[in-house]
Formats: sequence, C-alpha cells, structure tokens
Amino acid sequence: MLQLKMIARLRDACREDERVSGALMFGSFTTGEGDAFSDIESAIFIRDDAFEGFEQRVWLDAVSPVAAYFPDDFGHHTALFENGVRGEFHFLRASDVAVVESWRGSGWFPALDAAVLLDRTGELS
Repeated sequence: MLQLKMIARLRDACREDERVSGALMFGSFTTGEGDAFSDIESAIFIRDDAFEGFEQRVWLDAVSPVAAYFPDDFGHHTALFENGVRGEFHFLRASDVAVVESWRGSGWFPALDAAVLLDRTGELS
C-alpha cells in the first residue's frame, strides 16, 4: 500500500535528520484500520534551536513530492502529495513535547510501538 511506503519513508526521514527529536504517528494506521483511502497523520518534534529555520514542506518532499501544503484553523498543516495521498502534520518544538500528555484518551495512540516513529530523548516513550 502506498501509504505504508510513505510511512516507512517518514520514519527514515525522521531518523536521518538530527533536527528531529521525536515523532508520533496517529490515526487509522496506528489502529490497523488504514486503507488505500486513508491519510497519514503525524506530530513531529523539532529541536528548539532548529525550529525557526525548519522548512516543513521542503522536508516533506523527501517523503514524497508535495503538490500543495497549507495550514488550517486547528494548528496543523495539510499536505496533498502528488501521488494523491493526504497528510496531516503537526510540526512542534521539542520543548513542547509535554503537550502529548494532554492528548491522553483521544484514542490516537493505541499502542506505543504503533505510534512512535522516533524518540531520541525518551520523552515520548
């Protein structure tokens, strides 16, 4: 499935970029319900000293070429990839990782191994 390949590339991109301190995936692919029509959703934590210069769209192009990228009213960005897949991304400062605790009970993270793409600091785990 195309999305699974993109998730693998997303995980690799996070691991290869030292500016990324941690990343969580949420949504249907963490619950095992993702299909060919599902989007991919992630929260990606960027080191504070690198956050201001971090070009989100350019970084996402390494996962898959982005056709359109735009913010919404809820504080995240939507990527429409050239391959037709939609992605929802929350790029946050590493110092904001505590916000994850406020997401408890939302159902986004059914299992740690399904959700955590990268955890350099141990704070997500």
